[in-house]
Parts: sequence; C-alpha cells; structure tokens
Amino acid sequence: MNFGEDRVFKALGDRRRRKVLDLLKTDPLTTGEICNRFPTLDRCTVMQHLGVLERASLISAHASAAVEFLAKMKHNLE
Repeated sequence: MNFGEDRVFKALGDRRRRKVLDLLKTDPLTTGEICNRFPTLDRCTVMQHLGVLERASLISAHASAAVEFLAKMKHNLE
C-alpha cells in the first residue's frame, strides 16, 4: 500500500467523512451548508474533516470572495 492509499483509507475510516462524501455526490456544498447537516460539530471540526478528504484527493475545494469554501466530489466512488 502506498502513502496515497493510506490517506484514502484514513479518510474513509470516519463515518462523518463518509457522510460528507454522500452529501457531495449530487452537488457542491459550501462549508456552511455542510455544517448545517452536522449540528453537533463546530465549523472548525467540519473544516478539519474536509481537509482530510481533500488531502486524500476525494474532494476538491476552493475559497472565493462569493463563497467562503466550496467542496465537491472528485471521483464517483460507486
């Protein structure tokens, strides 16, 4: 197993990150929209989960003046 595969398995090892991936299957979402789906998690924790998913190349994300943070799926995992 290589380092990239380790990152993917780590990312998929958390049920909340798997739920984020499920949310991003259909449309990109902002950080705020993702936070609304996880009322027990604070924004910082959601951002950490998004960072793990992005480092595993499972999502792409960017910030802009209009949208604080937008995440979308990079690959169809089905």
